[in-house]
Amino acid sequence: MRNKIYLITFLFVFLLSICLMSKTRFTDLRKDETVKSAPMLKPWRSLQPDSAYHGVWLVAGDLDGDGQAEILTARNSRQEVTTLIASRLDGSELWHWGEPNTGKPRIGYDVPAQIYDLDADGQNEVYFCVKNYLLVLDGPTGKEIRRLPLPAELKVADCITFANVRGKKHPSDIIIKDRYHHIWVYSDTWQLLWDWHTDPGKTCHHPTLIDIDGDGRDEVLGGYTLLDDDGSELWTISSETIDLNRGHLDCCEILHSGKTFDDFRFIVTCCAAKAILKVDGYGKILWERSGHHLESVDAGKICADVPGKQIFVDIDHLPFGEAKVWLLDEQGELLGEYKCDYARHHRLIDWNGDGLDEILIGNSMSLFDGRGKTQFRFGPANAFAGERGGQKGGDAGPMAVTGDLDGDQRPEIILHSGTTVNIYKSDKAAKLSNTRVGTDINFTFY
Repeated sequence: MRNKIYLITFLFVFLLSICLMSKTRFTDLRKDETVKSAPMLKPWRSLQPDSAYHGVWLVAGDLDGDGQAEILTARNSRQEVTTLIASRLDGSELWHWGEPNTGKPRIGYDVPAQIYDLDADGQNEVYFCVKNYLLVLDGPTGKEIRRLPLPAELKVADCITFANVRGKKHPSDIIIKDRYHHIWVYSDTWQLLWDWHTDPGKTCHHPTLIDIDGDGRDEVLGGYTLLDDDGSELWTISSETIDLNRGHLDCCEILHSGKTFDDFRFIVTCCAAKAILKVDGYGKILWERSGHHLESVDAGKICADVPGKQIFVDIDHLPFGEAKVWLLDEQGELLGEYKCDYARHHRLIDWNGDGLDEILIGNSMSLFDGRGKTQFRFGPANAFAGERGGQKGGDAGPMAVTGDLDGDQRPEIILHSGTTVNIYKSDKAAKLSNTRVGTDINFTFY
C-alpha cells in the first residue's frame, strides 16, 4: 500500500512539474535573480565621436579598405541627413561631412544613410539623402562623387535599399520610397526601372527582398503586397478578422526561405492593426495574434527544447518601465512574456557559440536566454547614464547593433547613444555565413 502511495505521489509530482514547465514563462528581466550574478563585460572598444556631427543613426562598413569596419553615424532633420562622421575602431576620425550641430542626434525612425559598394570595385561608398537628392560620398575621403535627383514629388527618401531586380551578378539597383505610399526602383546609372504606388493601403518602413521564384532576381515586399522584379503585383496579404488597412506593415522577418513559393514563411507585424501574422509564400495567413502593437521581429534558434525556430517581438507604445517582449514558437504559441523598461531595438546573437541564440535588448544592456535568465551584462555599470530613461522625441538608449567589425567573421555587439559607441567582443561567438565587414547592407532598426 505504501509503495502505491509513493508511486502515486511520484507520478503526481512528475506530471505537475511537466505542466509547470509547459506554461508560459512570465519574467521581469530587471528583477530576475540571475541579473546580479551574471558577469559584466567590459567594452572591447569605446568611441566618443565629435558630438557636432555624431547622431544615433549608425551603420558600419570598411570605408578605407583596411579590412576593418569604420563606424558611420548621422544627425538628421526629419530624416534629411545633416551631418555624418566616420570613425575608426580606435576612436580616431576618418572624416566628417555637413555643417556642425545641424539637425538632431536622436531618431524615431530609420535615417536614409547606408554603406555599400554599388559598382563592385572593391571600395565602399556612402549613400544618403538630403533635400531633393541622393548623395554618394567616397568611402576613404568623404568627398562627394555623385548627386542624384530624387523624384519631383519626393523631398527626402524614407530609406535606401540596395537590390537585384535585374538579375545581375552583383546587386546594383537602388530602391527609395516615401513614408508610406510610393516606391521607386532605379538602376546603378539612375534610370528609373519602375515605381509602385499604393492607395488605399500603405507600404512599410523598409522593403524586404526575396527571390521567391528562384530566378536570380529580387521580388520586393513593399508592404502587404509582394511585387515581382518588374513591379507587377504577385499577391497581397488579406485577413478576414483583422483590418490591415489600419496603419502599415511594421516589420517582416523571413522565417524560412528556399527556391520556390512553397518554401517561404514570413512573420509580419501590423502597426495600427495591432497584430502579428505568419504568412506562407503565396501570401496566405497561417496564423495571427492580435491585440497589441507588435513592432520588430527577430527569429532564430533560441530554445533547445522547442522544435523549429522561435520568434522574438517587442510590444511597443507602452509607458516607459512597462515594456514587454514576447517569445513565440513557429505555431504562434506564447513561450514567454518578459517585462523591461524599454523593449525596442533588440537583436539575436549566438554569443557563446553553443548553437543557441541569446537575446540582446539595447536598453537593458544585457543578454538573455529563452527562459529570460541573464547570461551577460554589458558594462561599465554607469555606461549611458542619463540616456536610458524615457525621453520625449526619440527612443530610450542605448541602441543595439551587431556585425563583424574586425574581419574575423564573428559578430561584435554595438551599444550606442547620442554620445557614446561601446563595442563588445566574444571570441566564442558563432561565425557568420557572410563575409561582409560591418552591419547588414540594408540596415534597419525595424
